[in-house]
Amino acid sequence: MVYNDSRIFGSFEIVEASDTRTLYEIKNLAQLPGDVDKEALFKKVSKKNISIKKILLDQSLVLGIGNIYADESLFAAKINPMTKAKDVSFEKFSEILEHAQRIMDNSIKLGGSSVQSYSSVNGITGKFQNNLKVYGRDGQKCEDCNIGFVKKVKLDYTENGRGTSFCDYCQKENL
Repeated sequence: MVYNDSRIFGSFEIVEASDTRTLYEIKNLAQLPGDVDKEALFKKVSKKNISIKKILLDQSLVLGIGNIYADESLFAAKINPMTKAKDVSFEKFSEILEHAQRIMDNSIKLGGSSVQSYSSVNGITGKFQNNLKVYGRDGQKCEDCNIGFVKKVKLDYTENGRGTSFCDYCQKENL
């Protein structure tokens, strides 16, 4: 067995199978974007004065969306990552979740995103990084609008100072 966690985000614990449902970390996980009750989740977050990206990264609200997939989902929906959750309509919120599930499904089909050191248990690198529109493209011209440029900013809530990538034209704040 190999456990490779180069960014040191995870942990590894050995527990009895009967104990897995009682682990705090598992009990507090949400559902995947495609399975979540969009109306209930929107009701929960629509009055929050925090960025929509922070909402997407919260695994107790939506499961499986990490930094790459949050940036890419927000780009697909043309929403600025710094937009406050309270300023996002239900229609746009639903669209973001639909894009997130589609992007995650596509990433799984392509073996993941081998941006830095990711590989499968067989040592095979993923191919989804070849489909990224904003993540890892800082300073490059946006391939969608061909007007704006991809910017990367650091937000105070990202782990280890990780950045947020977006197109400065397609994702103007509060579209």
